[in-house]
Amino acid sequence: MVQLQAKIHPKRVTSRRKLPISCSYNFDIADKLTDHVSGKHEMVTVNVKNGEDEQSFQVHKNFICHYSPYFNAAFNGRFLEGTTQALDLDDTNPKVFSLFVTWLYTQQIKDGGEKLKRKDMADMWMLADKVLVPQLQNQVMKVLLSKDDLTGGFDRSAVERIYENTSEDSPLRLFTVGSLLQRFRESGPKVAPKYEIFPRELLVSALEVIRTQAIWGLPIQPPDEEIHYVSEGIEDVLVETEASAKTIVQHKPRVIGIGPIRILKNKETDATRIIHRKDVLGTVIIDTPVTCVTFVDINIVGENVCINILEGAQAGVWALQFVNSSLAQKFVEILNAQKTVEE
Repeated sequence: MVQLQAKIHPKRVTSRRKLPISCSYNFDIADKLTDHVSGKHEMVTVNVKNGEDEQSFQVHKNFICHYSPYFNAAFNGRFLEGTTQALDLDDTNPKVFSLFVTWLYTQQIKDGGEKLKRKDMADMWMLADKVLVPQLQNQVMKVLLSKDDLTGGFDRSAVERIYENTSEDSPLRLFTVGSLLQRFRESGPKVAPKYEIFPRELLVSALEVIRTQAIWGLPIQPPDEEIHYVSEGIEDVLVETEASAKTIVQHKPRVIGIGPIRILKNKETDATRIIHRKDVLGTVIIDTPVTCVTFVDINIVGENVCINILEGAQAGVWALQFVNSSLAQKFVEILNAQKTVEE
């Protein structure tokens, strides 16, 4: 059972502007604590079970429903849980759910003074995926990518859970593939990996990365961080397809990679960007804003599109080849429409 004791003096904070810039005061959490001391302290029960391991958690309803649409629908809807204010959550490690509850109240991923385990972080990412908390998924991924203060690794059971509970394009799967390749690269040829401990799908994905990068003479790079984060609803996808990307060097095309390409639009600012990845690991090769200044020339011939990027790290002439001419035409139409908006 989670017990929360707090002494709040909301009247002392009369304006957020009067707080010092360096203050880390969390207004989101403070508002919920204020609700708690003012009488809005209804509790809900989550019965967590994983095999024979069972544990019940009592959590403040306003906290868990605020961060999780899954729990909000259960406890505030017309389901049985809305009446009983209790929910059974199967196939979930109670220890991992305890970390989730700690995060609800603190917005921090911590296990007391103990080091976090990589397996627990993977399970926590999948729990956050299940209860629809992308903010926590991204925070967990930052912990995994940082490699700091983590113990253990992914054994066979952990990898199997990941592949049983995630989709093919899951950021957690991509992270697992990248970690496998990095492990093999760092161990060197003298250490024979035990392939039998990995799911077939994982090995197929890893071989696809190696094959793609070997064909184009590309080195195997550590996985790019951005692909490992899930959308928190900040950007709308205007178009999404696949294309091969080439740069023009001394009038000769040089293939960089083949992968997904998207045009994204920020919901808050309406800013648009184009992002292109070169392989299944999600390595970014183009990530630039779409403006009348950034793109000056856009030419299309059949399924081929040539764009001239003037600014940023990807500045230069790029040749994109789409699956067919209709996809290329749709891509160019949306790109030109966004340029017009910027103008």
